[in-house]
This record gives sequence, C-alpha cells and structure tokens, in this order.
Amino acid sequence: MLKTLSFLTLCLLTAFRAQAIEVVDYPIYLGGAQSLKAVILPLKNDNSKALVQVSGVNHAVDRVVFLAELQNRGQSSVAYRIAYDGQPRTLILKGMNWGNEYFQVFLPDTGRDGVNVGTVEQSETDPTREALVERYGLQNSEGIQKKLAQFNRDKHVKNTEAMLSEKDSEASQACGSTIKTRIDWTSVNDELLKDVSIGAYCSQVAGEMARICGYHPQFKADLAALQTVQCKFGEVLKLRRQGNEVTFMTAKDAANQSDFVNAYLRNF
Repeated sequence: MLKTLSFLTLCLLTAFRAQAIEVVDYPIYLGGAQSLKAVILPLKNDNSKALVQVSGVNHAVDRVVFLAELQNRGQSSVAYRIAYDGQPRTLILKGMNWGNEYFQVFLPDTGRDGVNVGTVEQSETDPTREALVERYGLQNSEGIQKKLAQFNRDKHVKNTEAMLSEKDSEASQACGSTIKTRIDWTSVNDELLKDVSIGAYCSQVAGEMARICGYHPQFKADLAALQTVQCKFGEVLKLRRQGNEVTFMTAKDAANQSDFVNAYLRNF
C-alpha cells in the first residue's frame, strides 16, 4: 500500500511539474557527427528559457533535459546555459555567420571547442515535445539536474593535485632532486576554487625551480636541497624557508608572482 501511494505521489508531482511548463508546439532538432543529437524546446510564455537536451555522447549530460537560461551574446548569438558543477555553462550556442544560422554543442569539462550541429528533421527515435516535458519532470523529481548543478569539489581537488604532480616532476628532473608541492586546502574555499586555477598559483615555486635549474645550472646545488613546498592562500605574497621546506603564501590579486618567486629562489 505504501509503495502504491509513493508511486501515485511521484506521478502526481510529475504531472504537476509537466503542466507548470508550457512549451511551444515545435522543438528544434539538431544533429551532428556520429550519434550526436540535440533538441531545443522554447517555453511558450517565457522567451528567456528553454528545455534543452543533448544525446549520443559519453558524458553525464547525455539525455538529461535541462531548463536552460538564454543569454544574449550580441550579434544574433544566443547561449543556452545550464547549471553544472557549481557554475553556469553554455550547453548549446546559436549564432549567425554571414547571414547563416549555426549551432554548436559544448560538453562541460571536456576542454574541447564547440561541436557543430545543424537542424534536422525529427526522426522516429527523437523525443516529442510531450516526451521532453515528461522526461524533464521525472528527472527533476529525481534530482538529476540538481546533482549535476552542484559543485564537485573533490573532482577539482584531484585535478589540481594532478597538475601539481606534473610541475613537481619537471622541477625534480631539472634540479636533480625530489620536490613535492602540498596545498593547505583549508585556505581554499569553494568560490576561490571555482574562480581561479589553484594549480597555476601553487605550482609557481616548482615552475620557477625548473626554469632556474634549466637555464642557470649554478643554482642547482642550492635548489636541490628543497624537498617540500607548502602552498597556502592569503592576502599577501610571502615566501619562507625552513630547512628543506619552503612555505609559499600566495594571493589571488597579487601581481608579478613569478618574478617574486624567481628572485627569492635565486637568493638562497
């Protein structure tokens, strides 16, 4: 009985949410290379939003229907933006080129340029407008879009540490030693992690070590004594050495950081 009531409640919630979204009669169907497809279904009474779906991709957004915000980019260019990993991301871009309309799909976190797609006729496997609205309601009730919209701190931390490991390897090879950069993650909040490349900031000591050892071998013996870099975010630039460890306090808006680090390392 309880399972039946739960199912009925889910159906009623889905129906309510589906009815709450009024869409135009005809979706825009897009197709690209291989299996890539996309659909745009504008809302009827709100031209600032549209339901959008990308499918045929090995990505977390595959077949997820998002309620996208339209952003006017000027020159007849419009971005369909979704919430993903704590930030607004362009999923589909519509533009004009020499009077011709074009579309591009951007998959979040792939590091790729937009993939060109063009308007196509609806096929038997493409979702109808009713199916898109229903799928959006079901996925929304399951929290799928909400989960994708949440900031994934663990992923960003792992990516940053992987970048630091590469820079440390370059410095270790250039200076003939083993150097390890560690970040004080308690000094890095989510907003800072979203806003700047933490790896680019904290890898500056290792980066300058590699540069100095590569171009000025006379410094290698001194720099080879360093084993650890402790990186922390603060309000001002600071560097301090204690034995074989350097503590580097970096700051988001501090200028000429690489020059500051380079000068410090040359004066050990």
